[in-house]
Amino acid sequence: MTHDLSQTVAYPPICGDFNTAMAAILARAPNLEPAAYKRVLPVAVSGGSDSVALLLLASGWAKAQGWSLVGLTVDHRTRPEAAAEAQAVAALCARLGWLHRTLTLQNTPEAGLKSAELRQHRHVLLAEATRDCGAQLCLLGHTQDDAYETLLMRAQAAADNPFRFPPLSPSPVWPQGRGIWLARPLLSQSRAGLQDWLRKQGYNWIDDPGNADLVSARIRARRALAVDPSVRDGLLRRWLVAEQRQTESRLAGLEALRQVNWLACGGVNLPLSALAEVPFEVAAQVFEAVCVAVGGSLRTGQKGRAGSLLARLVAARAGLRACFLGCLVQRLGDCLTYHRDPGGVQGMAPQPVSPVLQWPDWASVPPEVVWDRRILVRFAQADPAVTDSLTTKGPISLLHSGAFGGRSLQGLEPDLRALLCELGPFGRQTQVLVCAAGHPIAAPAVGWYAQGVWGGWTRPPITLEALAPARLQALLSP
Repeated sequence: MTHDLSQTVAYPPICGDFNTAMAAILARAPNLEPAAYKRVLPVAVSGGSDSVALLLLASGWAKAQGWSLVGLTVDHRTRPEAAAEAQAVAALCARLGWLHRTLTLQNTPEAGLKSAELRQHRHVLLAEATRDCGAQLCLLGHTQDDAYETLLMRAQAAADNPFRFPPLSPSPVWPQGRGIWLARPLLSQSRAGLQDWLRKQGYNWIDDPGNADLVSARIRARRALAVDPSVRDGLLRRWLVAEQRQTESRLAGLEALRQVNWLACGGVNLPLSALAEVPFEVAAQVFEAVCVAVGGSLRTGQKGRAGSLLARLVAARAGLRACFLGCLVQRLGDCLTYHRDPGGVQGMAPQPVSPVLQWPDWASVPPEVVWDRRILVRFAQADPAVTDSLTTKGPISLLHSGAFGGRSLQGLEPDLRALLCELGPFGRQTQVLVCAAGHPIAAPAVGWYAQGVWGGWTRPPITLEALAPARLQALLSP
């Protein structure tokens, strides 16, 4: 990828389409203001034709808008030539006047790793890099062809869940992708059109040898669409119907969520009447989303199981409990209550996490960390004189309250135990405790700080933010 970038790049009408797409994306982006993401635009660039075109168009847009741009290239370490390709992208970014970062998997991927798993790794790296840039929006180079290929793949697989390929969507990884949005401003463009545009500008691109591998379902779909372009008409109709249904469902789901009551323990009360006001398919979608958000689950796409379980809970008498996606759901009267499953926090459920985080001393504790995939823990920064005033020394760790005697909490100080018991039989076991040398010194959820420990601190040194509300909104984002 060597080019004479001293020439002036004359952008054809395709640039106007890009500018229009960017304006629509920024207008639609929820809760995003330019000040929030510091006018930094991360762009994912592999070196292929779609991403090179995206880089050039985004470069022109960023310069016109007074933004800075950062190119991001992921090296999966699956091909020896990938490092050189990333260097070529970095050189192109430098010639355009922008920074570039190569994002590399820390460990060599296992042989035969599925494309979905590699995609998961890629999204984690992109989300973390976007946040490191001070941004909340990352551009991807998906085109109209990518959408058609995915539609055909899903049609061939008889996938029953609606397909979505929106111009703007939340990052699919959690918790790394919290608050990060992915934008696709090239969805109205064809791959062939972009390649023709690049040739006219005097740019080349890298052809991934994997694009000829018919073992890939995507490449087979690409070939099929090339042989019979008329297939696109039927796929487009299917997509429009699915997109309309999905948008309507998500809007109805968001309306149902207006009746959600968030509990102090991090759980949720949702009246059954809220679910009865929407079609059952939407109710099942809302039920699954609440379970995922409250339980901190990594899994989604369980709408079929969610519908079956919801039907049982609606038909059952009060008191029926069920565990689903890391969440313990119980029917109490005319409400469903959702709590983080205590068994999951303690490592006994089918989807356990490892919520024990530890650092050698207070100075090693990061400014913030996500605990149990549902709580953002922020640690106040203080000068060494204040941190040295901690009278309890030893490793600093985050543990769950149930680790100190289970449901009874008998291993805790009486005053702390009394505060936690006010959160109910399930909430009391799933709270985060800050410990020094294995002994609790803070329970921020109930405002408890051990006496005689915090020395010169003049304000609470630890604050918590529940991530479930934001995740729930993202899961049901239209």
